Amino acid sequence: MNLAVGLAGVGVAIAALGSIFTWISASHRFQHLRIRASAHALPRKYVSITLNGALAAAMYAAAAMFGGDVLYRTDLAHSVLHVAVDLLLVLLVYDFYYYFLHRWLHTPTMMRRVHGVHHRVHYPEAMDGLYLHPAETFAGVALLFTAMAVVGPISVASFLTVAFVHSIANIATHTNLVVPHPVFALFNYWAVRHDFHHGTHRNANYASIFPLWDRMFGTYQ
Repeated sequence: MNLAVGLAGVGVAIAALGSIFTWISASHRFQHLRIRASAHALPRKYVSITLNGALAAAMYAAAAMFGGDVLYRTDLAHSVLHVAVDLLLVLLVYDFYYYFLHRWLHTPTMMRRVHGVHHRVHYPEAMDGLYLHPAETFAGVALLFTAMAVVGPISVASFLTVAFVHSIANIATHTNLVVPHPVFALFNYWAVRHDFHHGTHRNANYASIFPLWDRMFGTYQ
């Protein structure tokens, strides 16, 4: 499997899904699905989102070009089972690291200098996971690559699956939507927990994907 072509496909899919969820969030037809809604718009928000998306894409391109044998190997098995195990392990390790990064970003100095950019968003929308200080975008993607290196190297199929699922989780976390159907239960759970974090409890729910780390360290709400 060609990694560059695969990453391009993942990027297109992520952009499409993010656009769809952003449209749903803005549509009057679906306002009843919003956890909390506001007409307040942040100036130049989508400029920041676009630039951070470009930074993340550049980092993935660099990883594809120079990360062979450290992050991924083309000769490794890519059965469904192998990919599923790689995905689970990489996301567990990543989310463990991310918990402590996120908690550190909530210290007064880091909130003022870096993470406060993201918390200008009080009513999240799908692509607001990229409304960040560029240093935070760099750190988050670098943590994901670090997790791949700790678990791996992993197969190309696993690399692409991790990139896709991680991005989908980031979109789902920020949708601010609850869809009343069992198939969206996990997405709804992520959205509610993170909306709580953006709304009234900034000192809770630091983990991005797994509630395990917040429960373990006493910050689950």
